[in-house]
Amino acid sequence: MMVVRKKITLVVGFALTIFLASNTYSDAESIARISDSIGQNVAGQSWDAVDAGYEELYSVYQSDYGVGSRQALAMAKVLGQWKIQSYRSELLSKSPVQAIGNASEFYSLLISEIEQQQGTDAADLIDPLYGQAQVEYHLLQIETKKPINSYRGTGPEITEEETCVDTEDRGGIVQCDYVEVPSRDYIQSQLDAKSDATAVYWDAVASSLQRIVAICKQNQYLLDEAEALAHLGDYHLYREEQSEAIASYSSAYQLLKSNADPDAAAWMQRLFAAPTVVPSLSTSFPGAAPTPITTHGMTFSFNINSDGTAEDVEVISGDSRSNRDEQQSTTRIISGAMFRPQFDDNGVVDSAAVEI
Repeated sequence: MMVVRKKITLVVGFALTIFLASNTYSDAESIARISDSIGQNVAGQSWDAVDAGYEELYSVYQSDYGVGSRQALAMAKVLGQWKIQSYRSELLSKSPVQAIGNASEFYSLLISEIEQQQGTDAADLIDPLYGQAQVEYHLLQIETKKPINSYRGTGPEITEEETCVDTEDRGGIVQCDYVEVPSRDYIQSQLDAKSDATAVYWDAVASSLQRIVAICKQNQYLLDEAEALAHLGDYHLYREEQSEAIASYSSAYQLLKSNADPDAAAWMQRLFAAPTVVPSLSTSFPGAAPTPITTHGMTFSFNINSDGTAEDVEVISGDSRSNRDEQQSTTRIISGAMFRPQFDDNGVVDSAAVEI
C-alpha cells in the first residue's frame, strides 16, 4: 500500500502545483478547499472521496478557465492519471469494469472536445490519446480473461454423434447409438468471437498510437515521435508482427540517432538501451519508467534476441542468490517476458547482453 500512497501523493502534488499557478480571476478559494480535501482523503485512504474530489476540481477548472484552456487541460491530465491508477490498484468501490469504463468515457469526451476546439491534429491530443490507448489496453486485458462460454457462437450448441460398441457377448453384434455432444463448430465459433472482440481493442490501441505519431510528426516533436513509434513497435511485437515491429523501432531509433537535441541521448538510453518489458504502454505514460521486474536484490544477466525473447538467464550477484525459489521464480518471469529489441548503428542486434 505504501507504493500506492506514494504514487497518489504525486498526483495530488501536481494538482496543487496547478493551483499555485492559477490566475487571479480563478476561484482560488474553491480550488484550495478541494485540493486540501483531496490531500486529507488520500491520507485517510478514502479513495471514493478522492475520486469525487478530482472530478469536482476538474469541473472548477473547466468553469474558471474554459474547457480547452491550458489550466483545464493540465487538470484533465491529472484526472486521467488518477482514473487509470485507481483502476490498476483497485482502489474504488465500483467494479474494475465500471472504473475503466468511466476512464474510457472521460478520454473519449476529452478527445472530442479538443478536436472540436483545436482540430484533429492538435498537439494537446497527445496526452489524451496516450490515456485512451492505455484504457483500451486494459479493456483488452479484461476481454482476454473472459471464459469462452461467455461468448455467443453460431449454429447449434449440441450435436449428435454416432457411437458403436462391439458386443462380443452377443455374438459379435456391433451396437450403435446416437449421443448428444458439444458441437465442435460451435466451440470454434466462440473462439472466433473472442478473437474478434479482443481485436477491436488492439485496433483501438494501434489507432491511438498512429494518431500520436502523425501529430508529433506534423508538429516536429521528434523526441515524442520516437517514443510513440517505440510504443507502436511494442504493439506489433506483442502481436508477433515482427517485420512491422522492427520497422517501427528502427524509425524511432533513427529519429533519436540523428537528432541534435541534447536530450536525444537520454531518450535513446531510456527507450533502447535499458531493458524494457513490452508492451510498456500497459503501465506508463510518456516518459514514465517501464514495467520493472522484481529481482529480490539479485542482478540477472541475459541476452535479448531480435524477436524480444530472453535467453541464457543467470544470476551474477546479490545476497538473495542463495534463495533457490526466488531465483527460479525471477528466472521464469524473465524467460517468459518479451523485451524491446536492442539496436546499434547498423540496426537491430540479433542478440544483446543486458543486466537488470
